[in-house]
Amino acid sequence: MTKDTNGMSSSGFESDGTHAIQIDAEVIAYMDRRGRDFRISTACSGPILLPTTYKSPSPTDIAIRVHNHTLYISRYQAQYITHIHTGLIPFDID
Repeated sequence: MTKDTNGMSSSGFESDGTHAIQIDAEVIAYMDRRGRDFRISTACSGPILLPTTYKSPSPTDIAIRVHNHTLYISRYQAQYITHIHTGLIPFDID
């Protein structure tokens, strides 16, 4: 499944159980600066935003188009994620 976003969207669950995901402008700028696709996956401490060079997308991931890049979200995390913010970026990974 692929969804398009220009950055910000409203959050809230729809009657069919789906929900919008808000992506902060700082995260979009980070993805643009890095020039690659990213994935929200599950780490011991919770969700984490990693380049797909560190953690490849799974065939069951949800793919969201963000500018010229794709943000993949683990199907396990997608049901809980409503806001993608800089707190999900591990700043020790370059």
